[in-house]
Amino acid sequence: MSAIYEDLWSGELDDFIFGPLIGEGQDRQVYVFRPDPTRVIKVERPGVEFANVAEWALWHEAKHAGVNEWFASCFGISLGGNFLVQARTEPVSPRDLPERLPSFFCRHQAQQLRSV
Repeated sequence: MSAIYEDLWSGELDDFIFGPLIGEGQDRQVYVFRPDPTRVIKVERPGVEFANVAEWALWHEAKHAGVNEWFASCFGISLGGNFLVQARTEPVSPRDLPERLPSFFCRHQAQQLRSV
């Protein structure tokens, strides 16, 4: 990579791609994707590996299983998996949820067994 490109990367290119930070978790930060504000770009934190790759793989599994309407669409992932471009979603309030949800969204608790 040339020094000129590195200088651009540290400033202008970042400003071109990354909009405001809108969320973050333990493994990633989420920014508005400036070229298309209906999308976000998820950036893995240093030392984290494959959180974006796992989400990319899950999206493709959901798409092939016909349940992709329950997931945010993924549009692209960087070669190393550090950057994931995904549809921007909004939180859903409990009253807006459908009456029935797919079982893969339910938490199942194992029964506690006691010997007598």
